[in-house]
Amino acid sequence: TDKNISAGTLGMAKTLEILNKGTITVNGDTSVGIYGKTDKITGAHASTNVTRANGLISNEGKITMTGNKAVGIVSNGLGNTVTLKGTGSSDIVIQGIEGIEIYAENSDVNLLTNYGIEVKDKGTGIFVKDGSTISVGNLELKYSGSNTQRGTGIFYQGKAATTMTNKVNIRLVDTVGSKIGLIGI
Repeated sequence: TDKNISAGTLGMAKTLEILNKGTITVNGDTSVGIYGKTDKITGAHASTNVTRANGLISNEGKITMTGNKAVGIVSNGLGNTVTLKGTGSSDIVIQGIEGIEIYAENSDVNLLTNYGIEVKDKGTGIFVKDGSTISVGNLELKYSGSNTQRGTGIFYQGKAATTMTNKVNIRLVDTVGSKIGLIGI
């Protein structure tokens, strides 16, 4: 609404808001469960400032991805705030190989409860990039792939000379006895 817009900014007004409290199951390789991209509105005044505070992706339900190279939640563009509430075990499951549970670019990822992710071969729990942050919390990475492969809890990617600080307690659960081990960060 106009009352939330002042001095060329959107303030806390949401330009994107996605809330999942149900069950999402997606089949197929390279598929995505929830996709949220926040950008400046076409035709907006040059001084309009859209930030990650203007986009919200909230998952309180279960996401299951059955294909290879699938992604449970994608947050990109100018960024969003991603909030996660779960049971603490297998809240997002990628049943194929090389999957990513949560891909966050220019975004804040907030663990509101203990949260659980399950990956198979070469899978990654949370991939944060370009100034993204993850709040303090507890994350369980359950690995259920081949015992000759591994999974990674959190992958940080930033620009050169960027310091990335981890505040998450990561619990690794190897259900298959990986011969090469799991990676926390």
